[in-house]
Order: sequence, then structure tokens, then C-alpha cells
Amino acid sequence: MKKGYRMKKVIKAYCEKCDKDIVFATSVEKRAATIRDKKFEYDCIVAKCKECGEEVYPAFIDKTNEIAKYDKYKSIAGLLTSQEIIDLRKKLGLTQVDFAKKLGCGEKTIARYENGSIQDKVIDQSMRKIKTSNYQECYITRIIHIKFENFHNAVKNINTENDSDNENNNFSIENTVCHDRNHCYC
Repeated sequence: MKKGYRMKKVIKAYCEKCDKDIVFATSVEKRAATIRDKKFEYDCIVAKCKECGEEVYPAFIDKTNEIAKYDKYKSIAGLLTSQEIIDLRKKLGLTQVDFAKKLGCGEKTIARYENGSIQDKVIDQSMRKIKTSNYQECYITRIIHIKFENFHNAVKNINTENDSDNENNNFSIENTVCHDRNHCYC
């Protein structure tokens, strides 16, 4: 094999009609769906056997179609789509675990929402509040306050141990809270 030459991986799927693994072709078709009494159409990737034309169902295409169907419903219902949830979490610099804590739900729940599951309106509204607030600025400010409080406590302990008579070595800080408690979740 020549240096730098890469073989193209051929993905196969099982065709029931041909009774074997086959190479398939894909196209995009409109499919009808109904979720929670809402009827709609969405773009679906369809895989068909190149030998007989029978529709086949590779797992990765099924998963992609499932996300597309649920995201179409989310758009119709006025909910954030899976990609919008991922983008929001990443924009805030949060892991799924941290994001779940801020929303008051489990980390696996966030993973499910990012993989197509439909969130309820309360969680969606909480995500939108975080999206429209200055959450990131407040979150970073709070981290700085916490680190400063920890530093203050360490210095206070040293001063107390070493020079309890000298009041000039002690300093205090105000009780630090986020500057925007009405719009922030920190």
C-alpha cells in the first residue's frame, strides 16, 4: 500500500430480502410523525439495499432519524432542540454534570436531552433563563468571590495564630453574593 493512502471504510447493513449484509445507498425523504398529539413531517435519512432496493435500518441512521424527529417536535412545541442544548452548555463552559446541577436534574437527564429526548417545559424554561441571563459572568464572578473568601479565611487563621494582638493584620470582606440574583443561577 502506498504511503498516505487510506482505504475507504464500507459500511454495510443486513437486508432481509437478500438475506445478507449489503452495501446501501441513502437519500432524504419526508416522513410523517405524531408526538403528543402533534402531527408533523420531518426529514428522514432512508437507507436502501443497492441490490434489491429494500429499505434497511443501520443503527446509526436510526439514531440520527430519531433525533431529527424529536428535534422537529421540539421546534414545533417551542422547546430547545438537542443541538441548542449542547451549544448552550458548551457556551457556558459547563460539563453535563455541572449543567445538570444548575438545572436541578440528573446528569443522565442532560445526556438524554442532548441525544433527542424531549425535556419538559419547566426544564426548558430554566435553560432559556440561563441562556438569556448573564449567567457566565455571574458564575465566574462567584468563583472569584469563593476563592477570595477562602484566601481571606486562611489569612485570618494565620493572623489569629501568629499575632492575635495586632488588629492591623486582619482585614475583612463583605458577604459576597452575585450582583444579579434576579437573573442568575449561581
